[in-house]
Amino acid sequence: MNRPRTSRLPLLHPFGLRLALLLMVGLGACRMPAQSPPTPALETPAFGAADAPVELLAFVDFACPYSRQEGQALRDLVAQFPTQVRIRVLYLPTDLYPQSAIAARGAVAAAEQNAFPAFWQKWLQPDAAPSREALIAWAVEAGLDARKFVATLDGPLAQARVARDVAIGHALGITGTPSFLMNGALLQGQQSLATLVAAVRHEVAETAILQSAGAQPLKLVHARVAQNAEKLLTDYERYIERAQPAPPQPVPMVSGLARTSGVASAQVKPATLDPAFGGQRALLLPAGATATDAAVWRVIVRADDPQLGERDAPVTLVLFLDLFAQETAAILPWLAQLPTTQPNVRLVIKHLPRPIHPLAQMTAEALEAAREQDQFAPFLRQLLAAPQPLTQATVLRSSAQLGLDASRFNTALAAHSGKQRIDADVEQAAELGVNGFAALYANGVQVAELTQTAVQAAVVAQTEKATALQKTGIAKAALYDALTGNGKLLDALAPDIHPFDVSHAAVQGLSGAPVQIVVFGDLQCPFTARLWPHLRQLDEEMPGRLKIAWLDFPQTTVHPLAEQLAEAGQEARRQGKFWSFVAALARRVDLLDDRSLGQAAREAGLKDRPLQNALAQHQWTQAVQAERAQGEQAGVRGTPTVFLDGHLFQPASGISADTLRPAIRRLLGTH
Repeated sequence: MNRPRTSRLPLLHPFGLRLALLLMVGLGACRMPAQSPPTPALETPAFGAADAPVELLAFVDFACPYSRQEGQALRDLVAQFPTQVRIRVLYLPTDLYPQSAIAARGAVAAAEQNAFPAFWQKWLQPDAAPSREALIAWAVEAGLDARKFVATLDGPLAQARVARDVAIGHALGITGTPSFLMNGALLQGQQSLATLVAAVRHEVAETAILQSAGAQPLKLVHARVAQNAEKLLTDYERYIERAQPAPPQPVPMVSGLARTSGVASAQVKPATLDPAFGGQRALLLPAGATATDAAVWRVIVRADDPQLGERDAPVTLVLFLDLFAQETAAILPWLAQLPTTQPNVRLVIKHLPRPIHPLAQMTAEALEAAREQDQFAPFLRQLLAAPQPLTQATVLRSSAQLGLDASRFNTALAAHSGKQRIDADVEQAAELGVNGFAALYANGVQVAELTQTAVQAAVVAQTEKATALQKTGIAKAALYDALTGNGKLLDALAPDIHPFDVSHAAVQGLSGAPVQIVVFGDLQCPFTARLWPHLRQLDEEMPGRLKIAWLDFPQTTVHPLAEQLAEAGQEARRQGKFWSFVAALARRVDLLDDRSLGQAAREAGLKDRPLQNALAQHQWTQAVQAERAQGEQAGVRGTPTVFLDGHLFQPASGISADTLRPAIRRLLGTH
């Protein structure tokens, strides 16, 4: 393989930066096995062991900034799990960025000369810009056969390879970049290294169980796809494992085309997480600080939180727990006994049930029902001693064996009386950057590895810290608050407050609602279209609490119809039909043109002649510009941008009802 030489020429746009580094630097050569791999037959650039039990399909757009920002994390992932992870790259150009298609074809041309890793490495450079000229210049500088590179770049092979991957992505339910299928489970949008590491560990643990049950190593990926995404299995087997052609889909092959493919960059999370995209289970994993972050977090312990050990123990371990998570299966019995063997430790349990485990919520509510009878710890130990994996019958039988009041227990389950407490724990985990299967904190410091060695080391370190603090005069009972009271949270609300004039904006909700949500949006923006289901969900959960105001921020350089749609939206507001118009546009956002604009207007009940007059006379141009100016003054650069009571909302893991909810509750004073 030719080694890339240092170049100052711009190559690729800063879209997808981190994903690139992964496949190039530190991963070694792009390994296309010399013999047919035992796992999927589809030919793709691949990194990691061909027989790895964890297969990550990475759908990337080489012009997508979120894809690029994933590259370093993926590189580190393969470096950390060289024999356990295989990453396979599929080309998914989107029609949001003019250079998406040519960049994808350039990647194909590089791969044809065994130079895909060098291409990937160049992609990561901040000054990269994927124009045709820059791609060719890079190929020459990298020592490739320039004529062959250009022939492939402009020829049918590159177009066919990209079209193949776009069709596969559509068949597998991928709608944005970056998106990943890890053994069939969906990870959409930019992921932290901690997220990826946790996901891989989970999959490695699950495949180990399959192997112990007799599964053949070469069939592990197939078996996990069947478990993670049963509805996806047939298509996965057909298009990935057998390399059969998927039904063709539109591909944005020409710069400047209006949206045609329906593929968008993944910025706003899908509203439905489980199941999603044809039945895949969406993994919800840690998205906050990295596993090596030694910062102190403000892990709040309520007086009625279930605890094992003395309340004034100098070391408090707080465990966010899903009983069905393999990450904790080996260590949990030991953790539960730790306060007994080490009186200087108390263990606080918080719930973290995840939809990927169907019985997790019911089991958490059963534990809460036992807590109401002061039997949480005995019931937890009973469940840990029961045959695994747990079933509903096992949970109910364990409650009877423990001697719980059956009437009270069953009533609590039927009434879901523990749900509010469980939801509070889940939201607290989100504020700590944990939206995964398990997390453990020792006096507010996250324990990076859920192993006895790591936990014991954390206990020793925190015991020394607490002892030193106690010598300053802090009472033993006040140690935990003193150690964690100034800890941090992943506060999604920026401290600055921006006042906005929404007197002429489209508004939904009561004018006197306690929390005002201002959305700067572009009606041709697919991200904005994804936002509405989340806001509707929250409005239903918190009736009368939210006032939602829309301010136009058309991005005409990306969306050709943005200005026209904004002016049409202003007219729809005047006619009292704005939100109906928004909903109609959102249903066809991937195919918007003049005709579909008219269809959306009619569907929303707009009067046609006033609309046409308003557009022809640019009646609302000034109003749109004034709203955009408010956004620019507040630092808005893209859509959707959301402000809560004037605070910029900037969650670590994407905009969704789950990330909005705790921020809103904090503003309401109920959190």
